Amino acid sequence: MPNNSTLSDELIKIVGKESFTDSELDILCYSSDMAALPQEIFSLYGFRKPDYIITPSSTEQIVSIMELANKRNVPVTIRGGASTGYGGSVPVNGGIVLDLTGMKQIQELDEEKRTITVQSGITWKELIDLLAKKGFQPGIYPSSAYTATVGGLISTGGSAGLGAPTYGSIEKQILDLEVVLPSGKIINTASEGIPNTNLEANNHSIFVGAEGIFGIVTKATLRIYPKSDDFEAVAVAFNDFEDGWKAMDELLKEEVIPHTLHLMDRQFLDNLRTVEEKTPKEEAMILVALEASSKAKLSKLKDNFLKVCAKFGGKDLGGEVAHDEWESRFKVELLFKKLGPALIPLEVLAPVEAGLTIIRKWNKIAQENTMNMSIFTILGADGQVLLMPMALTDERNKGHFVKTVALMMNTLKDVANHGGQVYSIGVHNFPYAETKLGKEQMKEMLKIKEIVDPKKLLNHYKVVRGAMPPWMFKLSMSMMANLPSWLDVLFLGVAGVMPLNDFAWEDSTID
Repeated sequence: MPNNSTLSDELIKIVGKESFTDSELDILCYSSDMAALPQEIFSLYGFRKPDYIITPSSTEQIVSIMELANKRNVPVTIRGGASTGYGGSVPVNGGIVLDLTGMKQIQELDEEKRTITVQSGITWKELIDLLAKKGFQPGIYPSSAYTATVGGLISTGGSAGLGAPTYGSIEKQILDLEVVLPSGKIINTASEGIPNTNLEANNHSIFVGAEGIFGIVTKATLRIYPKSDDFEAVAVAFNDFEDGWKAMDELLKEEVIPHTLHLMDRQFLDNLRTVEEKTPKEEAMILVALEASSKAKLSKLKDNFLKVCAKFGGKDLGGEVAHDEWESRFKVELLFKKLGPALIPLEVLAPVEAGLTIIRKWNKIAQENTMNMSIFTILGADGQVLLMPMALTDERNKGHFVKTVALMMNTLKDVANHGGQVYSIGVHNFPYAETKLGKEQMKEMLKIKEIVDPKKLLNHYKVVRGAMPPWMFKLSMSMMANLPSWLDVLFLGVAGVMPLNDFAWEDSTID
């Protein structure tokens, strides 16, 4: 732990007492994200709880904090809405957590140029509501819009979400980013490169999906689009999940492109119905939002959509159901938390033509191990689909809980063989980061990281560095997926008293 006697005073001078806390309860809350994981996992990685939680309100404050962190060699972890479960916003080495949700200002709205500049801590729901009042909408936003921040979606990649089939990934929406580098230097990506690297101006892409390892995104200038009155939600039921999948595949082939498409299996709908009674009782359901430039074009788009679905036995559930489901689109993940006490999610991005093979493997594993696993999918940009299996378990039953975590993580080893990749990396998915980035890109990212953050202070052990060698993590998950539950608990308990960052492989990278 850093020398608290003066560091805390210096931090308070920067942000004020109201934006500083080191209370035990706050420290506990900021030591994890939405995922429920065995405490032994945190012990195994050698995680240290943060020492301070800071909620800055300006770029200038963040600059001062990073300069102080460099001076005092204090680790810094960036946190937005913490709406994922892969450890991206979880502190590993203690130090400071920067909670960016205090940075919500709208810097500029240019209706003529159709752009908006915002601080990165604003949530997508706040941005959606603000733009709607002006007759605009963002191109893409996540289903976790109530909690997810603009900076968070940029940092995790944002290639799937609502609006993505029509408007593209978050990277295509970015015109400029203001970034505070680990040194405290500010750059604007539209006009400046990263010092001492070969990255010149217009280098937004290096920060998209990098999860904060190169710098802190403090502002973003994004494209915005007119909000069309010719917009309609449609819900279609299918007799089988695979029929729904085939309909989605055919829609893309026929170039019937929706604004948004969600496909849900029976288990997902059954689980959701326990907390939301109005959820349709169907074997599978596609919910789409259709958008056009006129009522006539919208009518034609809807007709074409329903014709494709009808080929695979799809039946229109009517306007009332569709309206209710669309209005609940932001609530799904919040409702699922009520099902608890523990939800183990995965997020895998795959081409539509390959996704069904991956899902079949997941369903086979769930059946063999009597897992309550449901499937929720979101059509993304460029023919990609985000696969989101969710396993319900009970963390109070340690054996079943540990077994479920191991089974879910073990499924990731075959994802790349079918063209899939992990959607977010964080801490827990580092062993599978190569499926998303590729070995050469990871090596280049590691070089940049060493240049911009030689002291390894900012979001360490994320994306290109891990606390455990990938081969060891994969072997451990494979063993635990096949061992009896009581041995899993024993194995994890023994491992948890030997933090891996005490060993020589502290800074594991790719081979």
